[in-house]
Amino acid sequence: MSQSQLNAIVIRITLEGPNYPEWAFCVETALRGHGLLHHLTDNAPKPKEDGSNATAVKDWGINDGKVMAAMVNSTKQSLIMSLSKFKTAKAIWENLKQRYVQDSGALLHSLMQQTHVIEQNDMSIDEYYSAFDRLMGSLTSMVPECSADSCPAHKFIEKFFTYRFVMGVRAEYDSIRTRLLHSSSDLTMANALSDLLAEETRLKSLSATVSHGVLAASRRTSAPNSTSAEPCKHCGRTGHLSENCFSHHPEKLAEYRARRAAHGGRGRGRGTGSTPRGSVSVATSSTVSAPSAWVLDSGASFHVTSDQSQLVACKPVPDGASVQTADGPSQRESDWDWPSP
Repeated sequence: MSQSQLNAIVIRITLEGPNYPEWAFCVETALRGHGLLHHLTDNAPKPKEDGSNATAVKDWGINDGKVMAAMVNSTKQSLIMSLSKFKTAKAIWENLKQRYVQDSGALLHSLMQQTHVIEQNDMSIDEYYSAFDRLMGSLTSMVPECSADSCPAHKFIEKFFTYRFVMGVRAEYDSIRTRLLHSSSDLTMANALSDLLAEETRLKSLSATVSHGVLAASRRTSAPNSTSAEPCKHCGRTGHLSENCFSHHPEKLAEYRARRAAHGGRGRGRGTGSTPRGSVSVATSSTVSAPSAWVLDSGASFHVTSDQSQLVACKPVPDGASVQTADGPSQRESDWDWPSP
């Protein structure tokens, strides 16, 4: 990087008009860093007749040109030609300030309206503060400067803005808002912003913890209680837990069949030819004459197979019951095998 590039005055914002306060702050900051801030307020030195200050006059002209270039290059294109008639950085600065700093009743009314309605809404605390601070800066720029070291009027104005800022946060900050507004007589904007940012971090942390807890509970709730993707330790098959394997615990198979028989009496009724395809109807001996009949949808149940070699434990259907598919003929129990669930 060349020496000229190091000495260049860089203003990383373009003056659009409404953003004049931000642009002016950037200009003043950049010039202060180069020791040239006085070019915005001072006049150029006049050459002496004896030429003793010729070097100072020349240096001023060079530096003033740098300041002018920095300001012109950081304004939007439509403004550039309106600045061409000015020959010093001070003249450009005063013209832009006069153009965009409006000390009028209409502007004050507009700013006060915005101050009255501004709230956090869906903004973060930092975004809300940035918007509020810009509005506050526009208003305070209209307040006359005070030469006192600690002006009471300016302190009151700052406290007013601080209270208004705190009042505009969302309802979730009610507890911290109440504490800030009532527990401290020396509340400052810096303290309020710090406490609100800390509260925002705490609320986000709680929200993340609750979300993880709900997700974990959801996973536990949705996990199947009686099935497993791991092979059974006893029969080597999947679909049930090892402790529920009917091959290893035949007494559980008996209990399961007893429960199925007890629940069957509360089924949908006896299956007939009018039963919709895909449904299963069970008729118990208490509602129909013997022999009892079962209507089975063979297309929807994985508990039925005609290949006995595929089954782990089989028993014939007792009591002379017949099994009828929803769209097929009745068959006796000797033609069907019932697997362990």
